[in-house]
Formats: sequence, C-alpha cells, structure tokens
Amino acid sequence: MRGRAMRAMGTGRLAAVLLAGVAALAGLALSPGALTISLHEGDALHLAEIALRMARGEVPHRDFMTPLGALSAGPVALWMAAGAGFGISFLLAQVAVSLLLLPAAARAGASRLPGPLALAFGAVVMVLVLALVHGGGDGGVSISMHYNRWGWALAFVAILLAVLPARAGCRAPVLDGAIAGLCMAALALLKATYLAAFLIPVVLGFALRREWRAILAGLLAGLLVAGAVTAVWGIGFWPAYLHDLLAVARSATRSQPGADAAAILAAPQWLLAGLATVAGVILLRRSGRGDEGLLLLLLFPGFVYVTWQNWGNDPQWVWLVAVLLAALRPAAGDARAGLGGLAVALLAYGSPSLLNLAYSVPRQRALAAEATALVPDGPLADLRLAGTRSLRPNMLTPVALPGVPPSDTPPLQIAGEALPDCQIQDGTVGWWRAVAGDLVTRGHAGAGVFAVDVLSPLGLFGFRPLRGGAPWSYGGLDGLEDADLVLVPLCPRSPETRAAIVAALAAADTPLREVGRSPLYILFSTAP
Repeated sequence: MRGRAMRAMGTGRLAAVLLAGVAALAGLALSPGALTISLHEGDALHLAEIALRMARGEVPHRDFMTPLGALSAGPVALWMAAGAGFGISFLLAQVAVSLLLLPAAARAGASRLPGPLALAFGAVVMVLVLALVHGGGDGGVSISMHYNRWGWALAFVAILLAVLPARAGCRAPVLDGAIAGLCMAALALLKATYLAAFLIPVVLGFALRREWRAILAGLLAGLLVAGAVTAVWGIGFWPAYLHDLLAVARSATRSQPGADAAAILAAPQWLLAGLATVAGVILLRRSGRGDEGLLLLLLFPGFVYVTWQNWGNDPQWVWLVAVLLAALRPAAGDARAGLGGLAVALLAYGSPSLLNLAYSVPRQRALAAEATALVPDGPLADLRLAGTRSLRPNMLTPVALPGVPPSDTPPLQIAGEALPDCQIQDGTVGWWRAVAGDLVTRGHAGAGVFAVDVLSPLGLFGFRPLRGGAPWSYGGLDGLEDADLVLVPLCPRSPETRAAIVAALAAADTPLREVGRSPLYILFSTAP
C-alpha cells in the first residue's frame, strides 16, 4: 500500500495538482485588475523605479546602483516593457516565475518524497513564489522583499535534490544536476546571499553520492546562464554587480536589516527552530544517515545567515527542514519517532507564517474595494494602497523634558545649515508627491535631483532618473555627478542615511549653493 501511494504521486500528476493550485491563486490575485497593498509602500516605490528603468532599457549595476540581482525586477520589467502597468506586471511576474519553477519543484518532490510530502513540498514552493506578504505574522499585503520569497523557493528545490537521494526508479542525475545548477544561477542573479549560503552544501550533497554527472550538468547549466547574461549585457555587468554588492556590504547604514546573528540563534522566537535542527542532525547520524546529517549541519549556518540578511528575520527554512527530517525517518526504531516529532514541531513552529503567506493572496482581493492609487498617473496607476496612511506623513521628533539633560550630540549640518532632528514615519508617498509638485512649481520639472535620503523616487513623478543613481541609497553619492540639484529633506525617512550622505558630501568637498527651500526640504545646486 505504501509503495502504491508513493508511485501514485509521479512528476506529471504532482505537476498537474500544483498547476491547479497556481491557477486558483493567480486568478484570485489578478481578478481585481490592479495590485493593492497595505504595507511597505516605500519598498514598492523602490521596486517600481528599478522595474521601470529596466523596462526602458537600462541595465542594473551599469546604469543604476542596486545590490539586488537583475532577476529581482527583470520579470516585472518584461511585462512593463510590453505595456502593462506596474501592479499587474508584478502579479504576472509572480505567476510566470511560479510556472517556470513548477516543473522543477514537481521533479524534486516526486523523485525524492512520498506522495503527501511531495505535495506539501510543492505547495510550499508555489506559495512562496505567489504570496503577497514577506512572511511573519503581520496580516497585511505587501510586495516588499518578494525576492526573498523567490530565493527561498529556488533554494528549496536545489537543496532537496542535493540532500535526498532519488527514489528507486527515479534516478536522473543529469536532469537533477541541471535543475540544481539553474536554481543556483537564478539565485546568483536574484540575491547573491542565497548563492553564498547554499552553493557548497548543494555541490557536496551530489558529491557524497558520487553523482559527478549531476555536478557537471549543474556547472554547465550555470555557465550557460552566465554566458547568456554576458552576451546580452556585456562582460562589464559582472564587475559592476560585484561593486554594488561590496558597496552595500561596507555601508554603515545597512550592515544588517534586522536582528543580529546572536539574536537569531538565541532569542526566544528563533531558539526552538535551531535546537530542533541540531537535534535532527544528531538523530540522523545515530540512525545511519550520517551524510544527510552532515549536509543538514552545513546548511544550518546558511539558513541563519540568510535569515539574518532578510528583513523581518523570518526563518522560512523550517518547513524545508521539517520535510527533510520526515523523509529521512528510518523504517523503525526510536530515531523514527524522534525525527517525526521534530518534523511536527518544526511544522507547527512555521505554520503561522506559512498560513499568512497563503492567505495574503485572497486578502489582497478583499482590500481592493477600499484602495486608492499611490501615483495616479503613468505606469503606477494600477498600484493601490488600502487606506490613506501613505498620503499622511507622521513626524517623529524628540521632546525636551524637565530635568532631563538634552542630547550632547551636535545637530547635523550641511553648508552651514543645522538640520532638524526628526524623521518621517508614514506618508512616504504623500511626502514625495508634495515635493514633486513643489519642484515643478519652482520651475524644476524634469530635472535630475539627487535626494539626501534612503529613497529617491522622483523618477516616478516625471523627473529625470540619475545615471548611476541608487533607487535605494546606502549612504553613498551614487548618481551625484549626473544631478542638476541636491535635495536635502528637513525630516528624512532615514536620518542615518541622510547623515551618511551628508558626511560623504563633506568628504568629497562637494560645492553646495542654496537655490531654494520649502517647509519640506532645502534645495542646492552643485555648480560653483
């Protein structure tokens, strides 16, 4: 009976079931005719600017600075280049990515796992791609950090193929190696963190089984992707990509986007997953699965590293570890019960985040009725926000209290002007819309403006994008040489980024001549 159940979920049948699920989620996502979000509108503007620039023919890293790989926005840009708005383009990009990954996920699941586990694995991979929230327990809708979800989905497929041997009658090392190699190449062009974390364990997994043809196929697949990218964008793409990665790694404003590594290992909300994984390694080695235990042990630092690099620090790897431990249970003995118990514990630990990911798609449809466009005109007209939070800025500012000594930190200054100690909390879109309108009124329509803040989305409001600029700043002067004007917010979204850029301007001895100001900003020219 068990053998028949395992044979029943072949690759074709699993792919058909997954395709039905993708069709249902895609239909729910696309049916409103627009994309509605309720969180992280600043991140949406960031992605929109990158996708729009790519749709117009610009090349990441060469024409603008970003540490994200070309695949993070490339699928969106393709639909925008075809004439679709940004909102629909993002949703179609998610569907396209899921359909491209579906055969690989079906092959990995059907060749390595019994029927129920294969279906669960494939479903998790598809949900990761199609979800409309980054994870966690926040019940909103957001496209922020979609590349992290896509990265986990690609890594899950490659890791499963590498760690688990193929079931009897399912061996195809060349095919499996090629799939793993393509997944690794995609990770390199999506977010290099994932490649750095998982490349060695994936290669070692095939090597421990002496599947040298799989390794060769994977290498050839990766080289094929690299060759195609080089043929399209030139050899200079790669050093430019490396330059952007190193610039962010050295940035004082973005050393880590969330909790530090020690907290991810030891904090109460993450400790259980780590302990369960280590216990799984011990039980695997005791049950005679030493190679698989070694691979899981080598994967664990990569899991922690990627989680540390992802904002929100959601340990989405726990579902994969649960599947691996369940699949590696011996036929009998204490280790079988122990590994099964750990798999259940990890599944329970990760289920709230997984349910949030899955439910985010129908939640977007429910929010559509009360949404308004973030940028009413142009390619962003079909990107909407539920409520008016993004249009009403809130300011965070310190309050002087009796008996409490004031801060001894001197105020930040630029060109002899002391800048206020405050921060914009919400209302990012409303703030930039007001700034764009004010600049047009002052006769600067279409100018190239370098913004001294973390975001610089004026290119979405009809202004000239800066050649070499950074849609999301990490404290550098990227794009300054192409700027006509320098805009310094009085209350920035990121005081740390504003301070880092001001320090960089001073270090470069940049001449600044004030040409205007408003209640929102001071405007400078760099012309002497």
